[in-house]
Amino acid sequence: LASPEEARAVSRAGDGRFILLSFYDDNPAVARALANLHDIPAPYACISRQGLQATFSACVIRDLARQAVVGLVLIGILVTVLVRQARAILLISIPPIAGVVGMLAGLRLAGQPLSPVTMMAGLLLAGNCFDYGVFMLEAWRRNARAEIGHGIYLAWITTAGGTALLLVAQHPVLYATGLALTVGVTCGYVTARWAL
Repeated sequence: LASPEEARAVSRAGDGRFILLSFYDDNPAVARALANLHDIPAPYACISRQGLQATFSACVIRDLARQAVVGLVLIGILVTVLVRQARAILLISIPPIAGVVGMLAGLRLAGQPLSPVTMMAGLLLAGNCFDYGVFMLEAWRRNARAEIGHGIYLAWITTAGGTALLLVAQHPVLYATGLALTVGVTCGYVTARWAL
């Protein structure tokens, strides 16, 4: 990286237009050293790949969080209108809550960050686990726990089996998605089957 004095000398050369590319290791020590260079002329910019990734992730996560809140409010309104019983609404809300909490715990235990992709996976598994809660409540109401419970088991095993295939993926995003969905739907299923 050119010193500020060298940068000024380059910027005065020729017609005043220039391009300076500087490659460096994108690690915390270099980032701290670059942060101490306060006297860099305006045409120069130090671009950190990790910094760009963090900035983009923060923007996407903020947007997804806003959409998740809107989605949860709409789901809450729809469930309230269709079910109309506070106790039933609370009961069918237990599996999706357990699924999301299980997903977050699984990601934390595996050392995986909460990313935009895992946030989307959380929304998908919450919807899936809502189904488990609704069907288990209906199974209890109709005294058909064996028949409907078997259907819920098949729905869980096919979903968890499909998402578990992503656990052997070499790509970190695919692995994190598989981990989030597999752990989440399993926690939601177990909660729906035995807690409800």
